[in-house]
Amino acid sequence: MRALIAPLARALESRTHILIYGPAATGKTHLAHAFFMHAEEAGLRPIIVATEPGTITYVEHVGSLDHVTARTLDEMAKIVAEESLRGRLPIIDSINWHYRESPGLGSARSLAFTASLLYSHGGVSTAQVAGEGRLPSGAPFILPYAGLLAETRRREGRFELIIIRPVRRTAVFQPDPKVGVIWK
Repeated sequence: MRALIAPLARALESRTHILIYGPAATGKTHLAHAFFMHAEEAGLRPIIVATEPGTITYVEHVGSLDHVTARTLDEMAKIVAEESLRGRLPIIDSINWHYRESPGLGSARSLAFTASLLYSHGGVSTAQVAGEGRLPSGAPFILPYAGLLAETRRREGRFELIIIRPVRRTAVFQPDPKVGVIWK
């Protein structure tokens, strides 16, 4: 990862929970792929936890990404717990997919448990939102556990990653199916 986005590399390597959220088609899955590649190069033993149909199709198409599919929130929490205890670095795309379909107290507990595991053991998660500038569904159960928080946007054919926490900055990228993203 380029120096412009060194905070992302540092956060990943120090096993900080990185949460990236944004509307559909703003590059979140490509960013998850880029994080996977960097984590693999850094020896962090990443694993993609695919929860939504688009991610499942993407990782199967790419073929070289170690991944597992989680079909429910409870299954996602179990996978993240097991893989974290094995010393793996979970990269979830998307942490709030199942919550959006069935919000409720049980779902909120599973979501908060998963986010707290990522906070304590490290990992990356993406979350889809209904529109630009909006927070992801389940935000109260995810956001408190994110050490680095970023939002994706698409403007005039450009993809932007706005790091919100800990320090605000913007990076521009282009999705690439071979390496995840190319930083501009």
